Amino acid sequence: MTFIAIDDWQWIDYDTLKSTNDEAKKLIVEKSKIVVTAKMQTDGRGRFGHKWIGLDGNLFMTLGFSWKSENTNILGLISSLAIFNSIKNYKPDCDIMLKWPNDVLINNRKISGILLEIVPPSKVIIGIGVNICAAPDIDNTATYSATCLKEHGIAVDRIGFMRTYLEAFTNIVSTYQKEGQQKIIDMWLDNAHKIGQKITVRGEKTQISGEFAGLDKQGYLLLKTSDNDIKTISAGDIYF
Repeated sequence: MTFIAIDDWQWIDYDTLKSTNDEAKKLIVEKSKIVVTAKMQTDGRGRFGHKWIGLDGNLFMTLGFSWKSENTNILGLISSLAIFNSIKNYKPDCDIMLKWPNDVLINNRKISGILLEIVPPSKVIIGIGVNICAAPDIDNTATYSATCLKEHGIAVDRIGFMRTYLEAFTNIVSTYQKEGQQKIIDMWLDNAHKIGQKITVRGEKTQISGEFAGLDKQGYLLLKTSDNDIKTISAGDIYF
């Protein structure tokens, strides 16, 4: 196993993995800051056990590092902002928006997925899938269809995008360390999808509707219900 240094990240690329997250969980135990990628991922997963469909040429990547803050939720915002900024780097006029908690949409179509997992006692891994050159067909029960960068005239391969992403991620983490959590929340809200509009939030066993009223200081969703109560939602999928 050979790691390649990218700044202060240690990167290893595989031909095939079932899951870059599972591999990163094993490696991060003895490493401080790693990036795991694979040319093909056969058993990728998303939030709430959703399957992530891996197509040839797309980016399958997991970051692993130490994280001392109790609030890991902010990492979801940072991770999606890094995808947002990376795509803007290639195409500044791209019609791209952020969808809570960590989705990124181009022309209202999903371009990426993020899955954050805690590795006790003090490390986290963030799985990131980005459709570079192909988008899977998603059944019509999905809120959004999928898209890929190639469809929007962005010519980059998975490794090129990975390098751009690592730079963007590092810069946003630096902003967080210098300016605090609220700065990240404000950056995310500046590019958020459907603020002030009616949404439905579905959890694993719950469903609630109301107006998307922004985020609280932890990055949780604020939902204004029909009786004007403000509810704080820590996890769920948004539907419009």
